[in-house]
Amino acid sequence: MSDNALALHEAAHGVCGHALDDPATLIELNGASGKTWHGPGDLEPLPIDEWVALVCTQPDAERRLRIRLWCALAGHAADRRDDQQWTWMTSQQDRAFVHQVCLELQTPPWVVFPRVQQRIREAWPAVTALADELSWCRRLEGKAIDAIVSPLITRGSWLSEIDQPVHTSAELGRATWGERG
Repeated sequence: MSDNALALHEAAHGVCGHALDDPATLIELNGASGKTWHGPGDLEPLPIDEWVALVCTQPDAERRLRIRLWCALAGHAADRRDDQQWTWMTSQQDRAFVHQVCLELQTPPWVVFPRVQQRIREAWPAVTALADELSWCRRLEGKAIDAIVSPLITRGSWLSEIDQPVHTSAELGRATWGERG
C-alpha cells in the first residue's frame, strides 16, 4: 500500500470515529503500517476476542460493537472507494477485528459495508484533509484530529445510521456467511 493510500485508509478510520462520536485519540503512520486508536483502552489493546467479550458486558454493547465495526470498515471503504463490490480486506488486523465483531453481531460485513462506503464517499473532503496532514506529520493526536475534521463533518452526525436495522446471518441464511467469509 502506498504512503498516500495508507494515510487515506487511517484517515477514514478517524473520520468515521468522529462522525460516530467515537473520536480517534491517536493516528499514526509507521513505515508501511498505520494504526488508529479510538479511546484509552486502545492504547493498551486487548486481544480482539477479549475486547469483544469485555464490550459485551456493557449495557450498550451492541451499539458499541456496531460503531467499532463501522470504524474498522471505513479504512476498507477508503481503499475501495471507487469499487461497488465487497471484497475481503487487505489489512489483516482490520479483517480479524471485523470478522470477530460480525460473528458477535451475527451480521455479515458485506451487509454493512455499502452504507459505510457511501458515508466515506460523502465525507471524502474530511478524509483527504486528515490524510494530507497525517502524511506530513505521521502522527496526530485527538485535538489535532478534531481541529481538521470538525469543520468538515459534525461529530456524531452518523449515529442514526448505527441504529438502523441490518439483516443478521440468521435472516440471510448461514450458508451466505460461509460462502463469502
